[in-house]
Amino acid sequence: MSSPAARPVGADRPVFAIAMMLAAVGLWALHDALAKNLAETYGVAQIMVLRSIVAVVLVAGVLIATSGTAQLRTGRLGLNILRGVLGCVAIGLFTAALPRQPLVSTFAIIAAGPLFITVLSIPLLREPVGLRRWLATLAGFAAVLFMLQPGSDVDPTAGAMLIVSNFFFALTMIMSRIVGRTDSAGTMTLYTLLTFIVVNGAIAPFDWTVPGDGEWWIFLAIGVIAAAALYAMTTAFTVGAPSLVAPFEYTGIAWAGLFGWLFWGEVPSGIVTVGASALVLCGLYLLHRERIANRRTRPVAADVFSHEGPSDGRGRE
Repeated sequence: MSSPAARPVGADRPVFAIAMMLAAVGLWALHDALAKNLAETYGVAQIMVLRSIVAVVLVAGVLIATSGTAQLRTGRLGLNILRGVLGCVAIGLFTAALPRQPLVSTFAIIAAGPLFITVLSIPLLREPVGLRRWLATLAGFAAVLFMLQPGSDVDPTAGAMLIVSNFFFALTMIMSRIVGRTDSAGTMTLYTLLTFIVVNGAIAPFDWTVPGDGEWWIFLAIGVIAAAALYAMTTAFTVGAPSLVAPFEYTGIAWAGLFGWLFWGEVPSGIVTVGASALVLCGLYLLHRERIANRRTRPVAADVFSHEGPSDGRGRE
C-alpha cells in the first residue's frame, strides 16, 4: 500500500473529500452571510478584489511555508486562468444576488449546482449517467422551477442570476477535476485568486466606496474565510469524483437558514422550504445511486481520470 506522500496528485480519497466538502460549505455559508451585508453598500467587484487580496496572501504564505515555491508554479497556466474566469462569473453573480432576497432562498437555488455538475459530467468527463439518476436530476430542476413561482421569497432577477451562476460553478468544479490531475489544490486555489484580483481589479475602480473603519475588519474576515473555503472545496473536487462530492453542498441550506435567522430573523417561506427539501432528497438519491454503482464497478474516479473514458458503464444509474 502506498504511503500518503507517494499518493498521486489526483488519487481518490472519498472520505477526506466528503469531509473537505462539508467544511467548505459551512465556511462559504458564513462568508456569504457577511458578504450579504457588504453587498448592500459595496460593489461586487470591490468585495471580490479586497477579499481575494487577503486570501491570496494567506494561500501563498501557506504554500511557501509547507512546500517552498514548488506549488507556486503550474504547467497548465491557461486552464488555471480559464478556471479562475469561470469562477469569477459564478461567484460574481452569486454575490450580486445576495442582497436581493433572504439568504436561505439564495442557497436553495444555488443548491441546484450539483445537478448541473451531473449533467455536464457526461460530455466533459465522459461519465455515464443512467435513467434513475437522470430522473432524480430532472426532479431537482423541477424543484428549482417550483421555488421560482410567484409568492415565494425568491426574487425573479436573483433567481435567474443564480441559475446562470450554477452553470459556471459546475464548469469550475469540473475544471478542478481536470486540472487536478497535475496541479495541487493549493496551486489551483492560488491561481484562481490571482485571476479574481486581475479581473475584478479592472472593474472595481468604476464603482468604489471607501470602507469605514469597522468594515475593513469584515473584508479581512471574508478574505480569511474565503481562502479556507476555496482551498477545502478545491481539495474536495480534486480527490473525489464530482458526482460523489457535489451532493454534500446541500448542507449549505441548513447553514444559510441558521445564519439568516441569527443575523436578520429570516424565516423561509413554505414554497422555498418544500422546494429546498425536494432538492435535498434528489441529491441524496443521486448519492445513493452513486454508492450502488461504485459497488458494482470500479470507483468513479478511475473512470473520469481515464483519458479514454470509462471502460465499462454497467451499473452507472
